[in-house]
Amino acid sequence: MDLDESYVDDRRERANEPLYIPPIAAEPTTSINLAQTLFQPSEFDESLEDQLAQSISSCDRRHPLVSTEIPNVFPHQYDKNFLILTSAGKPIYAMKDGDGTIAYMGVIHTIMNYFKLKEDQDLRCIENGDVRFAFLDREPIVLVAYSARGETSNELFSQLDFLHSYLLSSLSERQLSKIFSKRQNFDLRNFLESTDFENLDEICSLLCERLYPDALLGALRSLSMKKSHRAQLHEAMSQQLTKEKDLPRGTLLYGLIVAPENKLCSVLRPKGHTLHTTDLHLLFCLIFHRFQNLDDSQELWVPICFPKFNANGFLYGYIKFLPKCNSILVLISAQKDAFFNLKSFADHLIKDISSNGLLEEIHKAKGFKISDIPAPLVHHFIYKSKKHVQYVMPELELHSDTEPEQLIELERKFMTYYQQIHNSVVRDDGLAFNKSCLNFIRWDSDAIEPSEEPIAMLGLGWITPKFELYLICNNGVDDKHVIFESAKRIISWCRKHESRLFVNEGAIF
Repeated sequence: MDLDESYVDDRRERANEPLYIPPIAAEPTTSINLAQTLFQPSEFDESLEDQLAQSISSCDRRHPLVSTEIPNVFPHQYDKNFLILTSAGKPIYAMKDGDGTIAYMGVIHTIMNYFKLKEDQDLRCIENGDVRFAFLDREPIVLVAYSARGETSNELFSQLDFLHSYLLSSLSERQLSKIFSKRQNFDLRNFLESTDFENLDEICSLLCERLYPDALLGALRSLSMKKSHRAQLHEAMSQQLTKEKDLPRGTLLYGLIVAPENKLCSVLRPKGHTLHTTDLHLLFCLIFHRFQNLDDSQELWVPICFPKFNANGFLYGYIKFLPKCNSILVLISAQKDAFFNLKSFADHLIKDISSNGLLEEIHKAKGFKISDIPAPLVHHFIYKSKKHVQYVMPELELHSDTEPEQLIELERKFMTYYQQIHNSVVRDDGLAFNKSCLNFIRWDSDAIEPSEEPIAMLGLGWITPKFELYLICNNGVDDKHVIFESAKRIISWCRKHESRLFVNEGAIF
């Protein structure tokens, strides 16, 4: 299929610009009409194999790490921090707690009060060159983000809201209000547990250091699994709920099976109701961070506030690791004395799905690789289905001797690419420039040393009412026609395997 030249606009290519992409995304270079786009799968063009081989020919074949193929074009001086304080200026938490952190919080408190008194409005954002400060005032808590990574204001507000939601999940809004109504200068650090600060560290690490697009996309990552196996799993959950005589109606609100790396496997929910993605993000983070040392013989009963569901009250979660597959069963109830009822339900359900071989199928569900899709010259991608509010991406292919530090550096690098691709197709308020838009973005640089490759990275962002696609090409790729064809093949492949990639309705009662 020949690509219409109207899809591509070369006027905004950044071939001669510095490496750093401005914090505020430029308007997309390309807008498309979906009616003109054919999503029919194309035949794989064998001549593209030579182009693919050429694009990766300079890789070190002794250590085929993905990080040797995708260069880091972002300056090392990028910095970021999160600060949390009370409305009275008392410090609560800082991701990077230096000697001057408390003084910074005092200055922030003064500036925010000035705006309230003089301007009669809340301070939202301050920009100073490449640095952006975002302020979120959720009295009696104030949250501040400092970033020089080119993130939009909306992205920083979403991250601050995530941190605030964690505090509410631990304390509830009612309890916070009660504490500060008595003493406005109350030091909340004396009230929080040490595990709360560890959890805040873990959330900040996910937001800043890891390949964690969940918050950026407002979606959940799903576990790729055969349609028939997932249907059997949901049927087993529904049947067990019907058979369980010791479980009064209304005791069980939600049931979830979550695979490692926060992947949603299956869901049991009431008709017409679902939990907010932020509440599920918090739940998954807490489970795999706080309870990662549990074995399948242990079970937990944990009170947790879901701030997007009800910020003033607590629900109760029964948590148990499933044998043989490292996944977790979570059952949510509003009744604090429902532990034994949910335990009985869980024991019978686990016995049932174990005898049917479904536990083994969950364990064998390993996702997919970029090589599974005929998408020439594409190194990695993220595909989000808006209907399911879920996303998928290929597994990173790493060498067996990759060190943890190398993995973190690799994930941070990929996440920065995706942040900038995403920000090139959305405005500062987080809304897309158009209902359907497509944009190519380039990063270029000459080689500093003779032994190094020149950097010529190309990325693509594509947003429509039905899906979002973000992809990164191999270094040295500049053929937009080929990349656009590869993008259509990815979309066609994801739609063809939709029932395997995403959790559809789940088990509904």
